[in-house]
Amino acid sequence: MPYLSVAEYIRRFGERETILLTNTTAAEPGVTPTYDSLKVEEAINDATEVVEAYVGKRYAVPIEDPPRVLIGWVAALAREDLHVKTNKVTAPVQDAADRIRSQLRDVAKGEMTLPLDEGQVGPVQNGQGYARSSNDRPAATFSGGGALDAFTAPFSGGYGSPCWRGGR
Repeated sequence: MPYLSVAEYIRRFGERETILLTNTTAAEPGVTPTYDSLKVEEAINDATEVVEAYVGKRYAVPIEDPPRVLIGWVAALAREDLHVKTNKVTAPVQDAADRIRSQLRDVAKGEMTLPLDEGQVGPVQNGQGYARSSNDRPAATFSGGGALDAFTAPFSGGYGSPCWRGGR
């Protein structure tokens, strides 16, 4: 579910820029150039997936009533995408997108939270109050019938214990 419409994208960045980034037809006399809404939509969808990949580490996505900051992230990343595809990336556009990715990493790590109202989707939590991660599983042990015992069994039959188990 995209958090930004094509019309909202154009309102933010202007029709002229959108036309420059998406119109690939040659200008003809008397024909007003237009933007390609499918290209804008594709960039918005791609940006939405990127944002959800980061935000989804801490929040259930999609977020039904997204905060303005999330919409801004999608807009900036979609804009960068359109600039990259036309080889017209400018330093301000690149800097904005880099800043957004940094903020998204902070959200994923739990160092930044989304400003959600009461009743909206909150962070996805495990029993410890944190988002689920690979660190939530119990630590692996190698004693008492574990995988390491199966590995070392061939060494015990007449060969002595391996040196790391006290043998020679």
